[in-house]
Amino acid sequence: MHQLRKAVLYTLYFVAVVCAQLTKSPENVAVPVGSDVTLRCAGTGLIWEEYATDTAAATTLTDSDRIAQPDQYGLTTEPTGTYDLTIKSIQLKQGGIYRCKAFADLTSQSYVQVITFSGERFLLFLP
Repeated sequence: MHQLRKAVLYTLYFVAVVCAQLTKSPENVAVPVGSDVTLRCAGTGLIWEEYATDTAAATTLTDSDRIAQPDQYGLTTEPTGTYDLTIKSIQLKQGGIYRCKAFADLTSQSYVQVITFSGERFLLFLP
């Protein structure tokens, strides 16, 4: 009689764990209304959020390499590790607190203050 041979099939799974981390924090800026401003941040697995100062609620502006409102914001992700948010033609109401953070690590985050001003200048002539 023939012996039956059983074939054993092994499946090997690889799991990649990607650790998100902030490696460069943005700096506070003051900009005139109507100009573009770039908030520089670097790391892996990052997102940008805007904070409403009166309610402390956060609005997510980016998710990986996608932008929630591409008509108002731009995102630079090159070279690798760069995660710079550009606010296009900033308006007075867009001044406030922004946060660059690693989405998987709640301790890896940095806040930046954006101050907007009208840019008008007054000249005072004294007699």
